[in-house]
Amino acid sequence: MNLLLKYKHQLIIGGIVLLLVAAVSIPFMFASSNPILSQSDLDPCNPVEIESGDESSNYIVVDIKGAVKKPGVYKMPEGSIVQDVIDEAGGLKSTAYTQNINLSKTLSNEMVIIINTKSEMKNQTTKKIEDVKNDVEDNSNNNTNNNTNNGSNVCVCEPGSTTGTISNNTANKTLVNINTASKEELMSVSGIGASKADSIIIYRMENKFSTIDDIKNVSGIGDALFAKIKDYITV
Repeated sequence: MNLLLKYKHQLIIGGIVLLLVAAVSIPFMFASSNPILSQSDLDPCNPVEIESGDESSNYIVVDIKGAVKKPGVYKMPEGSIVQDVIDEAGGLKSTAYTQNINLSKTLSNEMVIIINTKSEMKNQTTKKIEDVKNDVEDNSNNNTNNNTNNGSNVCVCEPGSTTGTISNNTANKTLVNINTASKEELMSVSGIGASKADSIIIYRMENKFSTIDDIKNVSGIGDALFAKIKDYITV
């Protein structure tokens, strides 16, 4: 007891010193874990730059439908092509038909891409052939009437008939690949009109031409027409 009374003043002084040290240290401890913004950070003339993600203007949205595994709307980088969005949609189904689509075409915003199946394309082409035949019949009837009225001879030729003028393709003997040619390219061969070009396209959807002789398997193309066009086609 006498010892405590003897050092009473020293203990009080020591306690005060500890309190002062603690009071000075605490603000520094908080400062290390919560840094204070500098004056430049708070200056409205010197705003803090905030990193952000890619700008939305660098992307476009494309709607792809039909014979792909995951049809839907996709966000694609600008400059992407049709093949890119097909890959994004999980790829093509086994029934897809893309010979009428430019897979390298650059996408545009809000573009709609429809991938048809082979059967859909066949039905569409068959319908076009029927429309052509109906048009030919109508023209034939009209021309027959004109012939009766005018007393003149009128030759009505069905598209794809062997009669007609020789095309530029025949003159320069440019070979047309019957496996890959478009309808217009097939029609450039003298003797192949719209209906026969459609028939060729329908046939090759299921059967690739191995030789040019195989074209005789197409409805409407016999030995006579083959003899006329064989020098201008290839496989």
